[in-house]
Amino acid sequence: MFFKKYLDYAFIMIIVTLVFSTLINLSGYKFVNEVFINGDSIGFAKNKEEIYLIIDEIKKENAFFEKEGNKKNKDEYKNNQNFFEEIRPIFLNRILNYKNLTSKDALKFNLLSKIDKMIFCYSFCFNDIPEFGVSTLNVADNILKNHKKKFIGDEISDDSVLEFDKKISIEKRFLPTYKIKNFEEALDILSKNECTQITHTCNKNDTLEGLAIKNNTSVDEIIKSNKNLGKNIFEGQKIYINKNGPFLGVRLTKKIEYTEEIPFNVKNIEDEKLKEGNVNIVSPGVNGKNKIYAKIVFQNGNEISREILKKENLKEAKEQIQKIGKEKTPTLIASGNFSNPTGGRLTSRFGMRWGRQHMGIDIGGPIGTNVRAADNGIIKFASWRNGYGYYILIDHQNGYETGYGHNCQILVKVGQKVSKGDVISKMGSTGRSTGSHLHFEIKKNGVFIDPLKYVNY
Repeated sequence: MFFKKYLDYAFIMIIVTLVFSTLINLSGYKFVNEVFINGDSIGFAKNKEEIYLIIDEIKKENAFFEKEGNKKNKDEYKNNQNFFEEIRPIFLNRILNYKNLTSKDALKFNLLSKIDKMIFCYSFCFNDIPEFGVSTLNVADNILKNHKKKFIGDEISDDSVLEFDKKISIEKRFLPTYKIKNFEEALDILSKNECTQITHTCNKNDTLEGLAIKNNTSVDEIIKSNKNLGKNIFEGQKIYINKNGPFLGVRLTKKIEYTEEIPFNVKNIEDEKLKEGNVNIVSPGVNGKNKIYAKIVFQNGNEISREILKKENLKEAKEQIQKIGKEKTPTLIASGNFSNPTGGRLTSRFGMRWGRQHMGIDIGGPIGTNVRAADNGIIKFASWRNGYGYYILIDHQNGYETGYGHNCQILVKVGQKVSKGDVISKMGSTGRSTGSHLHFEIKKNGVFIDPLKYVNY
């Protein structure tokens, strides 16, 4: 009798449950899980599996923090290890309309907000990997603005193009507390110098000096990184370069207009009665002038390329006529000691200047001041050279070469033999120059060295 009553009761309960469940389903309500983290509700999920999948996703996304923390931030990080292991959800069954379920993104956000060692911030992500975070979007914008200003200043024209050398994005996300930085710390991270080795394939216009300037290094450093590298490089040659620059490099492309002198041509008339190497000017040449429209690329404040877009002639150059001596002179042998190439005062030394290597010294003086050969030798180059203006290079036939830049007038020609003290040019301000001066260089076996070790100013 008792057993029959028990069966009747059980049957009634099953019927009630089925009816109740049917009514719930028909009304759009279902059994769901309310999720609690550290005693606080974070929302409603379809089932437990959804929450555990979110937790696994969080751990996977942030796994590199633990690896990086153990490697780079041992002191800061030692109390933060395995903080994702502390996520222990509690579930309570609820009846809820599916329309009111909490979205996956909201569950993930609410879950992360309950972890004491994670902070919601504006993250600086480089190549999609978060590096550090700051408190507000305004702080992030000011950090980038000040980082740009450090290298390019305030003058950016409408047609300028500003780029970073890394893919960067500012994203709202949670980061570990030790990854949150203040304004100064964040700026230091972006500006911190780092050295990376690159492999460069040389083109026909490359020089060691140009590559050193472009990559913010020195010729000596390039030579150290490449065994058996000679003073001359050739097209297609692969060389290693240790490239220096900030963690976040800044590249600015801008268009400019400027005037440039057109060097006059020289017509030489041989004179058998004039000593070989001597030159008498019959009719002086006059430089012409062009207006140049160019596109310049600056990397971290240093010019790395210049493309001429258009040239507009403002004044034609006038040819110079001069007599060239043909009377033979005895062979000249370099003394090995250098004399001062001109009079004046030292205005700039050898070494780093304005963020790049200065390959010689500058001696200031009035336009037209005599420039003399520092030792016996043969003229290897005597013409216009970009940046240097009118430039002379003397090969002293003993491993040494001397260079003389920014002249207003050249008085010698290629192949001419000169003695120490011979006047070879007149001081000027041609090329990339801010005033009348002589740029003087000394190379030993193709490597630039400090002229002040050999001359006195």
